[in-house]
Amino acid sequence: MRQELWFMAHPSKLLSVSEALLKDPAKLLPTAEPVSFFRLTSQLFLITALGFGMSGLVIGGFSGEAPIYYAPAKILFGGIAAGMITLPGLYILTNLSGADFTFRNTVVQILITLATIGMVLLALAPIGWIISESTNSQEIFQTLMLFFYTVAVGMGLQRSLRALSKTCERPLYLKLWMVIFVLVSFQMTSSLRPLSGESPFTQPNNHQFFLEHWLDTFKTEDW
Repeated sequence: MRQELWFMAHPSKLLSVSEALLKDPAKLLPTAEPVSFFRLTSQLFLITALGFGMSGLVIGGFSGEAPIYYAPAKILFGGIAAGMITLPGLYILTNLSGADFTFRNTVVQILITLATIGMVLLALAPIGWIISESTNSQEIFQTLMLFFYTVAVGMGLQRSLRALSKTCERPLYLKLWMVIFVLVSFQMTSSLRPLSGESPFTQPNNHQFFLEHWLDTFKTEDW
């Protein structure tokens, strides 16, 4: 009851949600009231959009060839798609782990993961911009951004595990979902390629595993 009252006391404060993500994401899980659920999910989505979008602007700005909105739109779409693809798996595995999770709780948990990833990307975006202005090396910039994304995903999943571990008896199921999320989210970088360069929103004809795609990005200008 205390957790529900905490959120209902701050239904419209984006800063409060951001602080909860950083300090104790489990506070965001009680969403019994429909009004609080829609307010919370909209705030988490906004945080996600800001983080992924800013990271995309840095990537798009480095290329300087295509309309700058290509990269932010693709990166945000890829993150949301990864969350939606793995949503059923999280719902099933959290309940198998012993947690009493509703589907609404699962939606919030997915957005907690994505919003945390977005916050880390937002924090790292200034560093990426500084590097983009300091080098013309595609290889250096790509390596840096892939490293940033890996760190962000790792921290997002760590926060999710922290929030869920308080209610789960068998965390091994949660770790299985984390592996699935990593594979899906990284594969989206290949499915939506190139993230920068002169390319519309079209699916490439040839399919590539993300590791194969990452290796190929060092041989071309588009990634």
